[in-house]
Amino acid sequence: MPRRRSTRLTKIQEKKNKRQAVFFVLLTGFLLLAFVFLGIPSLIKMAVFLGDLRSSTLSPETENETVLQTPQLLPLPEATNSAYLDIKGWATPGTTVKILQNDALGEKIVVDKEGKFSFSRISLKEGENEVRVVASDPSGKGENKKSESFVVIFDKSPPKLTISYPDQGAEFFEKEKEIEVVGQASPDVKVAINGFLSSVDNDGNFAKKITLSDGENEIKVEAVDKAGNRTEEKVKVKYTP
Repeated sequence: MPRRRSTRLTKIQEKKNKRQAVFFVLLTGFLLLAFVFLGIPSLIKMAVFLGDLRSSTLSPETENETVLQTPQLLPLPEATNSAYLDIKGWATPGTTVKILQNDALGEKIVVDKEGKFSFSRISLKEGENEVRVVASDPSGKGENKKSESFVVIFDKSPPKLTISYPDQGAEFFEKEKEIEVVGQASPDVKVAINGFLSSVDNDGNFAKKITLSDGENEIKVEAVDKAGNRTEEKVKVKYTP
């Protein structure tokens, strides 16, 4: 509906512009004749009159009318371990945008002249948070427009992580220089063993072969979830050639 209204207004304005163009062409011709027959003083007076006439033909509604654009948000994280979120984006300059969080209206702010807006430290509840912004038409004639929504998960619980093999203090000899580190973590996490990523199945199981150095070896396993929560486990083993 707002797009049809904007198209209709554009066509009306185009017709006005064409009529004004014809009118000013005729006035220009008249000014040239006035310059030839009446001289420069009359030309100056006529030019002032032309400027005043042009200003008077501009519709205040056309000058002040603001076309409300759909606000855009910078991408938000899928998950976070912070209880607060910063939200930034773009919208029509001079309009008001409000936070819509889990269908409840929150803070509001006026968009700056460059079309930018920013909300700092928006509180999140644990679990899923649906976030978007709503832009209001300053004239009150059109519909409000909503941005794309983002679902942000607030999760502050560290992922589960256990090392099943090898055992703490295990000893390996001769042909056992290469061993497989096996364990289990929470699903959908990244697991690194001594800094190298390991594949993780849908149940959180992981396994990766490593090569031992002579003497004592520390094996460090780290699990990081989408929210950035981290769990670390270590075992020390010994290799004797």
